Amino acid sequence: MSLLDKLKTAEVLALRGIYIDNPNCYLCQDFTESTRHLFFDCEYSYKILIRLIPTLQNFLLRPNVSQALEFIGGLPGEKKEKAYRLLLFNATIYHIWRERNNRRFNVTAKCFVTLATEIMKDVRIKSLKWMTKKAHSQTH
Repeated sequence: MSLLDKLKTAEVLALRGIYIDNPNCYLCQDFTESTRHLFFDCEYSYKILIRLIPTLQNFLLRPNVSQALEFIGGLPGEKKEKAYRLLLFNATIYHIWRERNNRRFNVTAKCFVTLATEIMKDVRIKSLKWMTKKAHSQTH
């Protein structure tokens, strides 16, 4: 949904004629919330992204979701490494959106270090499940 700009950000809602009281980004409060801003013009989300995938700071300007996916998919490495990086990126998008929703609707907030740590933990768990499932299928 983030690739298609279909997330219900303040900008998208305004284009549909739905106005909300506070159109600012719930992660930084500095700019109008849009998909472009949320992923990764926002300082909060950008810190998470470069903490998890440091090579993305090599862009001259901050990438959008499509550019980041293309870049990550084109990085050298074995198939498993590429799959891991893509999983990490997708998990980052998911968790940032979830954090945004928690701040908007539940009035809870995590610092970027805590969220980045949770993302890494979730990705490790998922990748361990993949390896366990693959090992199990190879033995049967």
